[in-house]
Amino acid sequence: MIALLLGLLITSQSNPGTPAPRGYNLSIAGYNGSRHKTSNFNTLCAGGPGPAHLFQLGANSIVGHALIDMYCGNGETKIAQLVFKQMRIKDVSSWTSLLNGFVMCNVLESARRVFDEMPLRNGVAWTAMITGYVRGGMPIRGLQMFKQMKAEGENQPTVITAVAVLPGCADLGAHDHGQAVHDYISKLNLLL
Repeated sequence: MIALLLGLLITSQSNPGTPAPRGYNLSIAGYNGSRHKTSNFNTLCAGGPGPAHLFQLGANSIVGHALIDMYCGNGETKIAQLVFKQMRIKDVSSWTSLLNGFVMCNVLESARRVFDEMPLRNGVAWTAMITGYVRGGMPIRGLQMFKQMKAEGENQPTVITAVAVLPGCADLGAHDHGQAVHDYISKLNLLL
């Protein structure tokens, strides 16, 4: 499999010495199907010009997002952070990828730190943080974030955000909060 992936990388180069992102995306997708994703990918990168080669991959935002997702999916949040730090272009999607990775790994303190440091937040980031708190056993914080999201007004909750916060209301036995979320959805005609 490594020979096949190396062949993809070599034949997909757009400039000599500069691998094309599509080749890396195919390689990452191939390794995502493996049981040993992280170690196999590190082995692949070790065949290149060393660890710096990996971080050059992370400089491409699309490939960087894929790497962050792959490493977080394997619980390797420290490596995902390294990829993020090496990315030259960090847009809201980059920040949200790292935030969501920490949420997936239930590393909520780090997720909140990323959320607080984000230069620009979108509804996806808010929803990821709310979901993390509710699923991570901190429904009160999830409800507080939902209220904060509504109060700030820049990114209004969507149906998906409401669906994320409702289990928190149920966990707390907070029928009145659940009813308020339902009323909010009805008031804004957010039902699909």
